[in-house]
Amino acid sequence: MSQSRVSRILIVMFAFILVASLLAACGGDDSDDSGSTDPPVPDGADQIAEADMDPDDFAGTDVELAEGKTVAYRVSDSSFDEVSEFYQTSVEDDGWTVVNHVAISGVMLSVMSKDMTIIVASAMTGATAKDQSETFGLEELDIQDDELADDDILVVVGDIDCEGDNLDACIEALNLGV
Repeated sequence: MSQSRVSRILIVMFAFILVASLLAACGGDDSDDSGSTDPPVPDGADQIAEADMDPDDFAGTDVELAEGKTVAYRVSDSSFDEVSEFYQTSVEDDGWTVVNHVAISGVMLSVMSKDMTIIVASAMTGATAKDQSETFGLEELDIQDDELADDDILVVVGDIDCEGDNLDACIEALNLGV
């Protein structure tokens, strides 16, 4: 499979997952009922946006999900490769299990779990985020172009807790493609 085809497939998959997470962010209230486990973020990450995720947006699944949230961060002092490496291996030092990690053509998607919390983290350069904001649905988080320099890394982390006792069933129910 050619590199450009792989890149397009990854971008479509990434966009689907991110848009699904962001659409879920439209529900919920302002209380913080999300998981008890803090999502991992690289050192120096500055939060620039946050939205609640409503588990009702994942209706039709056989599992119980608690409210979660989607949070966007700007990372200014790290390269894309350093952020990707953080999500691929460093998170395991804090007890996270990396379920799937893909980084191609400056776009990263990582799915991880800890206890009964599922995290979907994505990353891209500020230039890519500005250029592809509609493709990735970033307007749902109300991220302004002037909040990101081209060489900043935009990290978007969605977390949701599984209220059942089978984490694998929760991951499958979220249809994350992993």
